[in-house]
Amino acid sequence: LPISSFSGPVCAGVPVTLSVEATGTNLSYQWFVDGGSMVGETSSSLTFTPAAEQDGKVYSVTVKSGNGSCASGTASSSTAALVVNTAVVITEQPQVLPPVCAGSAAQFAVTATGNHLNYQWLKNGSEILGATGSSYTFSTAIEDNDSFFSVRVKSGSGGCTSGTVLSQSVKLTVKNAPTITSPLPPSGGGLIVIHACEGAPVSIPVVATSPCGSLAYAWSFGGVPVSGDSGSGSTATLLLSNVSTNDTGTYTCTVSDNSGSTP
Repeated sequence: LPISSFSGPVCAGVPVTLSVEATGTNLSYQWFVDGGSMVGETSSSLTFTPAAEQDGKVYSVTVKSGNGSCASGTASSSTAALVVNTAVVITEQPQVLPPVCAGSAAQFAVTATGNHLNYQWLKNGSEILGATGSSYTFSTAIEDNDSFFSVRVKSGSGGCTSGTVLSQSVKLTVKNAPTITSPLPPSGGGLIVIHACEGAPVSIPVVATSPCGSLAYAWSFGGVPVSGDSGSGSTATLLLSNVSTNDTGTYTCTVSDNSGSTP
């Protein structure tokens, strides 16, 4: 005897009816939950309003024909396991993170109550493929800067209108490569020109800042790497002693940190 009028998850607070169809004479019914008889539930259908506590309960019914003296006059139904979807309540929203460096990891998390929760993280309102847990961890890129992240939490797979909640949206700030603060290029653009006397020493200092770890400096002359000061903290200096016409050309210092590099 299959139990009918029941399929899939149900919504907490919304009445549900379980019923059974049987043939015979003078039929009597007894409904059971988790193997225990339900007092007063002796009709062909069972109607009740499920609560969260009834999630996972198993229902069945026994049908007897006549006075029940015939062994063949008793039949037990199949069982129906109840899945109750409840309203979702977000108890801890995703939090704004401190600025992160490009290439480093970022993690957002949410805490929610409800039954059979499903999660879908969003970036700027669009679903993130595979981001379906209560937390989302990823490697940041500069393209993530100023993006907004949120998560949609749903109770079960049913269509309970109160079973889906969207979290607050939080903005992510991603720091890029180092900033060179000195020397600055001319206001009209172009190269910085240094005049020197032949035989004299020349020093070329570079000052940079970075929010993303230690700085490293790499010097080149005409595109070819040259040895020079690798820097200490925010400053590095290329020292040329006893310069000659062979030293005339373009010098470049590339400053790097954990997030990238700036020439």
